[in-house]
Amino acid sequence: MNYGGETLDFRNLKVISAVGRGAKGVVFLARTYGSSKDEWWALKLISKELLQKKNNNKTGECRRVRFEQQILRRFDHPLLPRLKCVVETEQLIGFAIDYCHGGNLHSLMKKQPEKKFSEEAIRYYTFFLSHSQNCLAFM
Repeated sequence: MNYGGETLDFRNLKVISAVGRGAKGVVFLARTYGSSKDEWWALKLISKELLQKKNNNKTGECRRVRFEQQILRRFDHPLLPRLKCVVETEQLIGFAIDYCHGGNLHSLMKKQPEKKFSEEAIRYYTFFLSHSQNCLAFM
């Protein structure tokens, strides 16, 4: 599969583990092998059947997934994950996205002393989040 001139060969992809579950799907950590460099990917797989059940056979949930895909396609910033490709079968919609090592802010916060961020850490993350939002606003 490819997106934006790049190719992701699923035969050279090894799923390592599930890293998250949401209302619509599962995200897996995967790694490519056999290319010039090993790369880590987050593979988000969404069940079409589950989307239809959650939405009582209407198209609202499907529109949200398409919207997410459109947003991910527009990301072009070093602080944001990029979409490698989109795969769609009769049963699934899948996104291959850059894997962000280190987890999410919530899991990182749980690891902090007293289960909360220091003021310095809050300023640090706020800066990068606001910088990313400013970049998105101009897309």
